[in-house]
Amino acid sequence: MNKTLAALVTKLTWQLAEINQSSALLAEQMQSLQNKLAIIQEQIENASQLPAQIQPEQEISRLNFLVRSQEDRENLALQKKELLAQQTQLKTRQLRLNTELIMLEKYQEKQQKNEQKKTLAIEQKESDEWIVQRRELA
Repeated sequence: MNKTLAALVTKLTWQLAEINQSSALLAEQMQSLQNKLAIIQEQIENASQLPAQIQPEQEISRLNFLVRSQEDRENLALQKKELLAQQTQLKTRQLRLNTELIMLEKYQEKQQKNEQKKTLAIEQKESDEWIVQRRELA
C-alpha cells in the first residue's frame, strides 16, 4: 500500500510540476500578447491623427492600416481571452492536485500513526507476556 501511495504522490508531483511549467509558459505568452497589443494600440493612435492636408491616396492607405490594425487588435484580444481561459483551467487543476497531495499526506500520516499504535500494542503485549512468564517461574 505504501508503494502505491508513494507512486501516486510522485505522479501528482510530476503533474504539478508540468502545470507550473505550463503556467509559466502561458504567463510568458500573455506578456508577449500584452506587448503586441500595446504596440498596435500605439500605432492606431498615431495613425488616427489627421494631417493638415488631406491627400486621398494617403487617407485611403491610412484607413486601410487602421482597419487592419483594429482587426489585429481584436484577434490578439481573442487570443488573450483564450490564454486567460487556459490559465484558469491550469490554476483549477493545480488547486485540485495540491488538495489531493495534502489529502494523501494526511492519509499517510494517519497510516503511520496506526502502524505505530499497532507496533506499540504488540510490544506492550509481548512485555506483559514476558512479565507473566517471569512470575510463573518465580
